[in-house]
Amino acid sequence: MNLRTISPWKHIWAAVLMAVCVLCLLGKSGALLHARAESQKLYQDSLYYSVTARNEVVIKQARPSVTDVEVPEEIDGCPVTEIGNYAFRSCTRLQRIVIPETVRKIGHMAFSGCTRLTEVSIPDTVTQVGWGILQGTPWLEQQAVDFVVVGDGILLSYNGTAAEVTVPDSVQMIAGYAFATNTVITAVTVPATVGTVDAFSFSGCKALQTVTLAEGVQSVGAYAFHWCTSLREISLPDSVQEIGNHAFAYCKSLKHVRLSTGMTRISNTAFSGCESLQCVEIPDSVTEIATQAFQDCTALEQLEIPASVQKIGEGVFDGCVNLQQLSILNPDCEIFDLETTISSAARIRGMSVSTAHEYASKYERAFTPMDRLRGDFDGDGELTLNDAFSVLAAYARSAAGNPDALTDLEQYAADYDGDGTVALEDAFGILQAYSKNAAGNGCASGSV
Repeated sequence: MNLRTISPWKHIWAAVLMAVCVLCLLGKSGALLHARAESQKLYQDSLYYSVTARNEVVIKQARPSVTDVEVPEEIDGCPVTEIGNYAFRSCTRLQRIVIPETVRKIGHMAFSGCTRLTEVSIPDTVTQVGWGILQGTPWLEQQAVDFVVVGDGILLSYNGTAAEVTVPDSVQMIAGYAFATNTVITAVTVPATVGTVDAFSFSGCKALQTVTLAEGVQSVGAYAFHWCTSLREISLPDSVQEIGNHAFAYCKSLKHVRLSTGMTRISNTAFSGCESLQCVEIPDSVTEIATQAFQDCTALEQLEIPASVQKIGEGVFDGCVNLQQLSILNPDCEIFDLETTISSAARIRGMSVSTAHEYASKYERAFTPMDRLRGDFDGDGELTLNDAFSVLAAYARSAAGNPDALTDLEQYAADYDGDGTVALEDAFGILQAYSKNAAGNGCASGSV
């Protein structure tokens, strides 16, 4: 058999193989459609929806071909209360959308990328929107007012040219991307009427230096002030209950942070990359410092973590190369067991018996006990002759060329004068303190 007789068979087999692939793809597509049909229903051949356990309708998706949509008030006898995340995203033929008064929520990016959308009607009943609901639409770009407000006081976009901005009292929520990448504003005042500063709302505002949040603001979303490289200080009012991941990450000029007493958690990478950060006030309400919260805060030199904190996450102080003193007041605080959780430059202060001491010992960090006196070599809480003799013996062995390894706690206690070495002066100092106490001329106490 020659090549000419084989060639037609090759074409036949190629055609068969292609047909099999097409059938497989159709089968998969059919399975996906079947799965969607089971979880979602189709309204008037244009809108996919689902019904919640509370018998409320959520619009989940639209056919890409839709051009003009009036969302119904109810479907199957159930009220339409929500437009889901990405429901109309990139419906490039959509020109008009009318949302009924039954709707209370519009999800993330619901109409983003609808490049022909010029008519939008959002009723006052809408109290919550996700970030970027109308990003990339002609409707948003054509708004001629400084503050584009929709629904029940939701600020979607700031189109003004002022450097110092005061958000109107009528605003109750600053939506995601409302000020994002604005290169003009240097100061913003957020009134007490605003409950939420949503995700990405001021992200990339590189000229922004001052932010004033009034008492009443409850939430600062993820990436809200991310890459605001001129922001120098932030004071969160005590009404703030949470800040999102990356909320102030890479604010490279940020020096001072006061956290809210209403917060219980410092979120992931909240202040990561804030290379000028020098002072952080952590309130007693905080119980957790999450992953990489202060990673690469290279100007941070000292920080006290209150006794309320129960958990320090992975890499929280990784890259804090100038962190000289980290005080961990909770002896039972859970510290993520990884060498990079706390920078090797840090001296850790904590209780003698504590997870902080265990971490310092395991990863060879310098450790200072907060509950042990200088000179109290045996750890009984008093300066006695036994302490003086023990220190004298340790010095003698070292002077004779037979130094023994002291634990970090013994080294700390033996160094009575705190000069970094164990010498005769330390033993004499302990003896002198003991003698004064024995004579009734004072109490035996070293410096902690």
